Amino acid sequence: MEPLYWKPEPRRYPPYLRRWITRGRGIGRGSAYRPWLTVRDVPSRGTSFKIAGIKIKRVFQVFSEQEATYLFLSERNPKVVDIRENWPILDIDWTLQACKAVSGMGKTTFISSFLLGYPQIIRHTQYHGRKLKCHQIVYLVLRVPHDATLKSLCLQFFDKVDHLLGTNYLRQARGLRQIAPMVHLMNQVATATSLGFIVIDDIQNLRSAKGGTLK
Repeated sequence: MEPLYWKPEPRRYPPYLRRWITRGRGIGRGSAYRPWLTVRDVPSRGTSFKIAGIKIKRVFQVFSEQEATYLFLSERNPKVVDIRENWPILDIDWTLQACKAVSGMGKTTFISSFLLGYPQIIRHTQYHGRKLKCHQIVYLVLRVPHDATLKSLCLQFFDKVDHLLGTNYLRQARGLRQIAPMVHLMNQVATATSLGFIVIDDIQNLRSAKGGTLK
């Protein structure tokens, strides 16, 4: 059996986590995996789905259209051998170490190799038999800028989107003087393009930046 990055021993964790661990949540692989959270555990007025798997014969619990899109792509990716949604990250020390790992440890190479199996843009031409012209961005890869400012990260986001779609969001963003409307525009663009997920690399720049303000 493959190793876990966290040990499913209830006594190691706070009481509010123990009941989930004793129920076998977040443990197993393939069709035997039980997600840490289910749709029933998180009542919401938002979008959530229970989707029957094709490659992995079990019901998947997803909490957004973006998660559902990522699941569909993963199920059809021949390089993916297992899918574990809502996987718990309980070993905080390991998580921080992975996020703050020094440059040169292969994180960027791993990310690039992982993303090779997915199209970055999906060009939709029809929906339920009707013509539709829509470009969906599956993922974006951003890097924490050396100055570690939110403004620089936002501008990088718009530059990436413009490069993919031929839009002019970067020019529009530069015309905004405050960071709040820039973040709001970023949210609008992500929604309009049905952005699946964002990968943020070079987290170590948060430590090396002097007076960095990105959080």
